[in-house]
Amino acid sequence: MEFDPLTFVAQIINFVILTVLLNKFLFKPIKKTMDEREAKINKDIEAAEISRKEADKLAETTAGLKRAFEKDRESMMSLAASEAEIKKQELLRMAKEDAQKARQTWMMDLEDEKDGFLSGLKSRGIQYVCALAEKIVKDLGDEELEGRIAAVFVRRLKELDFAQKARFGASIRSEKSPPCVVSSFELGDATRRKLRDAIKDHLEYHGEIVFEIQQGLCGIELKTDGYTLAWNISEYLDEFEERLTRVFEGKVYPEPGKG
Repeated sequence: MEFDPLTFVAQIINFVILTVLLNKFLFKPIKKTMDEREAKINKDIEAAEISRKEADKLAETTAGLKRAFEKDRESMMSLAASEAEIKKQELLRMAKEDAQKARQTWMMDLEDEKDGFLSGLKSRGIQYVCALAEKIVKDLGDEELEGRIAAVFVRRLKELDFAQKARFGASIRSEKSPPCVVSSFELGDATRRKLRDAIKDHLEYHGEIVFEIQQGLCGIELKTDGYTLAWNISEYLDEFEERLTRVFEGKVYPEPGKG
């Protein structure tokens, strides 16, 4: 086989042309497509990396927010529990105060009712005893009963100590108006003389004495502008009222005549 230079040159030219054509129409588009795909892949990788970093950042932020929320939640729960306890104590205090006020009001009402009952009982007792005493005096005309009442009053006068007698006598003697003996019924002449003699002996008063009647007194009183010496049934009713008060208060009171 003979070497044909023309054919060899032609083949070389054909090869070059084929190479140029392949490079232009095949290799370049393929390389361009591959470069574009590589660029796209690199871009996607960069985007993915950016997304990963953003996701990590978001996850870190979320974790921080969660930690802050947990901390705030614990703080808020603690604060809520503290406020609830304060409110509870406040409500308990208010309930206790309301109960105390209600009890005080109830005790005051009860005390008022007790005072009203005792006052009414005492008033009705005085009226009843006085009416009974007057009826006895009027119906029986018993001078001895009148004398006994006067005798009790005279004993009261004798039982005054020296200083009391001195002050009482000085008060009577210094006043312009005469002393007054008040009783719930008319005193007889003998009883009046006995009272005058007692006042003269114990108070050293020799002047005029006025006798008056006061319905409802149920006893005898010697009155001046500055002093009053009295014996009447209200003293015994006062003792009776005190005993009833002790009963209301649940206290044991000694029986009459036993101290």
